[in-house]
Amino acid sequence: MKGAFSFLLIAAAIAIVTGYARTAELGGARHLGEVEAVFVELQDGLYAPANAYSSRGARARWVHVRFPDALEDGRVLATALLPTGLNAQAGDLVEVLFGPDDPPTTESTRVTAVIPQASHHAALSAAPIPRP
Repeated sequence: MKGAFSFLLIAAAIAIVTGYARTAELGGARHLGEVEAVFVELQDGLYAPANAYSSRGARARWVHVRFPDALEDGRVLATALLPTGLNAQAGDLVEVLFGPDDPPTTESTRVTAVIPQASHHAALSAAPIPRP
């Protein structure tokens, strides 16, 4: 009985360490995904679809991104800040930089490049993503 308990304890420790390492790998990583929706933040905790509300007066813009394959921590969706100067709409490809937090938080996750939907084929078959 003591041997089985020790084995389970070691197995649990390995699972925890492996899970921590996989999550930590995501911090600082860049991943390419497709924009599902763009939102504007009207005030703390109040968001509206960007196409239904003028972004004038909005505090920040956010994108909901779907990744083609699961990331290191298993997620396939993320919300990322869309910095001023970058524009995106549903269907565009974006490069998402996950923050150094462990695990990365929404506040530290942001879009670093946008590839318009019309340019998908060229982007997927050619050069690296242009930086703003």
